[in-house]
Amino acid sequence: MARSRASVLVLTGILACAPEATRRYGCRVPSLDGEQPLARAVRCAEEFVARNGYTEQEPTVDSDDIAYESLEVAESFMAQLAERLNTLETRAIGVCVGTPRDSAGFTVVFRYRADSTSARAVTMSRHCDSLQVEHQDFRLAAVGERESRCMPIASPGST
Repeated sequence: MARSRASVLVLTGILACAPEATRRYGCRVPSLDGEQPLARAVRCAEEFVARNGYTEQEPTVDSDDIAYESLEVAESFMAQLAERLNTLETRAIGVCVGTPRDSAGFTVVFRYRADSTSARAVTMSRHCDSLQVEHQDFRLAAVGERESRCMPIASPGST
């Protein structure tokens, strides 16, 4: 029986994300030395939405590798990617500790491109696996609310 090895680092009570490079719904970016769990969760989610065709970038999945949403209906794989294309911003705007199903997991928030008042969220386990785009919109006001355990992410180059 083969055993899976995963490095887990405990930082301030939160388990860090372990690599899951071969799984469809896992994180495919390598861990960086000294990287905090929330930063890794953001990098994993940003790669995940790009890979699965939600940004302006060309998707890097095929029909065997796409991460399906629970409520998507499209007549083909290509139609599904076409519906997703350029719907979300490339960079996350917020990150939260906890998901609707896992209080120790992470929720990473992305603003819609066409509507700056709405957002979608990518949720994942505390190990940065089981990534999924939630089908319900995310309440933008929750980013930065202490009780929601969310914080905004500064955009590159901002002060």
